[in-house]
Amino acid sequence: AANQAAAVPTFAKSPARAIINLIDYSTKAGSSVYAINTTPLPITFSLESPNISGLLNELTNRSRSAKWEDLFMIPVGGTGNTKNLLEQYGQITLEECKAYGNSYINTQTRQAQNNYQLYECLNRSVTIDTKDQLKLILDKASASTRTTASVIRKKFAKLETYIIDTASEDIKAFNTYVKGENRKLKAMGERSTDLLEHIFEAYLSVSDKNFTSYIQQVRTDYDTGRENLTVEQLLRRGETHFQILKERGEWKAKTSEQEEIIALKAQIETIRSKPRGRSQQGGRGGNATPRQGRNSRRNRVYEGKWTWQGKVTHLQRHSRGLSGTSVQRTDG
Repeated sequence: AANQAAAVPTFAKSPARAIINLIDYSTKAGSSVYAINTTPLPITFSLESPNISGLLNELTNRSRSAKWEDLFMIPVGGTGNTKNLLEQYGQITLEECKAYGNSYINTQTRQAQNNYQLYECLNRSVTIDTKDQLKLILDKASASTRTTASVIRKKFAKLETYIIDTASEDIKAFNTYVKGENRKLKAMGERSTDLLEHIFEAYLSVSDKNFTSYIQQVRTDYDTGRENLTVEQLLRRGETHFQILKERGEWKAKTSEQEEIIALKAQIETIRSKPRGRSQQGGRGGNATPRQGRNSRRNRVYEGKWTWQGKVTHLQRHSRGLSGTSVQRTDG
């Protein structure tokens, strides 16, 4: 026994995937798999405010680690073809789901074990008034979307407005919205042929020049055939660059020219705000003699006429060179 070679471990990405057939719940390993797989999802789902995209994303992630994929592949149309319940739920009937479930629910198989794990997971991940079968949740949450493919396409055509007015140029929030709407469209068996172009236009409408320069280069590479892009790849690249700029503190950071223009405008406003009336010391009520007061007033007129105008003219020239705009000349 001492010379016996050690057993070679089976590679798997999760405990559940390491078990090929039935799970032995009488063992510590089997009990551990059950506990992990039935842990509540990171979000709590409610029909009152259905976050269908969040639910599907989390279920997709859990199905990979729990080895539940076969539960969501529903036979449809009596042809032997299957469709993914998490991605194509708008194309699957409740009767087809029930028929598939009934085919293994009372068997002593891994499918039956996984089905119960899924039930426990969902039961712990929804509000009390939402506890029902998964297909019923999807039906209610998406009942109004099956005939709204054209509505979603119209939303995509307005992404340029959405990213500015609703997402406030937050690329991550914008991407989440696009992914959610696109997922609804796919669930109905539909697709948008020009979504990539709408995303490009939306990205290029934001005010950060570093970001738009990067996106323009990506678009040039795509248009010239140097690079192929899917919607998912473009969204991922846009969000990655957005995060990089934020981490560097460069997101919407002003250029040196913009900073100089702002400084020049501030100087002009400061000069304009200076009082040009009588001196607090010269003239009547001041400490100088009447003659001195009159001379002081003359000096002020001279200074106001030339020195003030000279400063503004100087700033005008610089402002024109930097921004292409002019500053109105103001006489003292």
